Amino acid sequence: VRLAPTIAEGRVYVGSDDGHAYCLDAKSGTLIWKTLLGPRDYRIPGNARIISRWPLRTGIVVIDDTAYCAAGMFPAEGVLITAIDAGTGKIKWQQKQTDLPAQGYMLASHTRLYVPAGRNNPVVVNRADGKRIRVVSGQGGTYALLTGDNLVFGPGKTGTLGFVESNQSDQLASFKGNHMIVTPARSFLQSDTDLSALDRSRYLDLVRKRRALKKKHEQLQGELKKSKNGSRRVQLLQEAAQVGQQLDQVQAGMQECFAWRVASTQPLSMVLAGQTLFTGGHNQVAAYHAKDGSLLWQGEANGEVFGLAVADGCLYTSTSKGVIQCFLARRLAN
Repeated sequence: VRLAPTIAEGRVYVGSDDGHAYCLDAKSGTLIWKTLLGPRDYRIPGNARIISRWPLRTGIVVIDDTAYCAAGMFPAEGVLITAIDAGTGKIKWQQKQTDLPAQGYMLASHTRLYVPAGRNNPVVVNRADGKRIRVVSGQGGTYALLTGDNLVFGPGKTGTLGFVESNQSDQLASFKGNHMIVTPARSFLQSDTDLSALDRSRYLDLVRKRRALKKKHEQLQGELKKSKNGSRRVQLLQEAAQVGQQLDQVQAGMQECFAWRVASTQPLSMVLAGQTLFTGGHNQVAAYHAKDGSLLWQGEANGEVFGLAVADGCLYTSTSKGVIQCFLARRLAN
């Protein structure tokens, strides 16, 4: 089991490298159903283990009475995007794709499913039947989140997160970072070297303005190449200079959208609880104030901290060594 389980209606849903989706009773752990997604139970070596030819590495999204997931890492063998009856485990529909794998937490909006494809670009499909709508442009990556119907994904090989608006295939913007947390007022970005807080709405407005200005500037440059000496050329030069100044102003405004930026040595995971940002790194975990980025505390962890969760005043971490630790705001009595 590579990805965290999903809990819904007193049940735990989890996918496994053995090619099965599992449903368990959350209280007792009793198996309710087990469904094979691939065409047969065929095993192969994988990362020093024996796995299915169609491993399930997307997690499971549960909405109402349907569980969504995908199985398959090898496009030539077929990658199966699947809808399962959450109550019985019966497959409702499957769509096979043969060009991209499925790897990373699957996301769902009201009408669509977003399927990360590892180092490749995410796939958007119809939630009703799994039919492909489009492949999003960008650098790929196993991390993705939805803000409304807008998709943030990455970081791919470039260490950046792409932002794609609803009903679009092309990226509107990119952000330097590995993870992003979205709130109504701010977005928080985590990169290999720092943490930052961003006025995302204003930033994206300026990105749209910059795109329009760049297009205008390119048009003017094209006309200048064709123009001859005279009043028209003088006018074009003046317009190009004005657009250039506007571009500089927009670029400066984009930098002002960052409320704060601080150095950080925890690039692997991030979670927000109230006004505290918790981050996980190599053998360490830390807490920062969301208002100004000030470091609140830092502690040691046993391994690389890839998972963080906050509940009942406790911070839980899971690491590359298979260790789960609990951090408290106070020391417990013996």
